[in-house]
Amino acid sequence: MRRWGFWGLVAVTALSWAPILLAFGALGLAAAMGCDLNQGGAMPCLLPGRDLGGALQGTLLTGWLILMTGPFAVATGFVWTVLGLRALWRRFR
Repeated sequence: MRRWGFWGLVAVTALSWAPILLAFGALGLAAAMGCDLNQGGAMPCLLPGRDLGGALQGTLLTGWLILMTGPFAVATGFVWTVLGLRALWRRFR
């Protein structure tokens, strides 16, 4: 694969997977801090000295962008799988 094609695929992969990874990251951080997090509204989530509830709730809502980036995420997952299998085939051939 050419250099520009590889970096283009990396960029599309990062942009298409970012919304869902951010949403899961917000859920994980809230769970680790013992906070309740939902899409209905910001709940207080106190880290010593700071309330992160609004920021976590906003980050959780970025998960809705997966409706637009989902097809690209599936396509990049497929392309990476094919490239990985092709590399394995060449290595063991």
